[in-house]
Amino acid sequence: MKKYFVYYQKQMFRKVSPDPSNVTATHVFIGTQFASGEQALESVFLRMQGEEWSPNGEAINLIKAVGADHTSMSVGDVIVDEDGNVFGVENIGFKLIS
Repeated sequence: MKKYFVYYQKQMFRKVSPDPSNVTATHVFIGTQFASGEQALESVFLRMQGEEWSPNGEAINLIKAVGADHTSMSVGDVIVDEDGNVFGVENIGFKLIS
């Protein structure tokens, strides 16, 4: 299993591409996920949908506390693997940013 760090884009930076050397300038850390295999990024993405990790609104306080404005992972958010590779969520799939 590989460790992945999930970052959501801050509302004020919605149209700004993340800097892979300073993701926290435009994104906030939401949590850690573990996944393996060829579909690991997809697995992380699916687990970070609101109906999966916050089906009853449990995450709303966390989302507000860190300055994010959305519960479900979406385009513009990023996943960083334990090796430091930064992947941006695209309309379809992911793009290696670093």
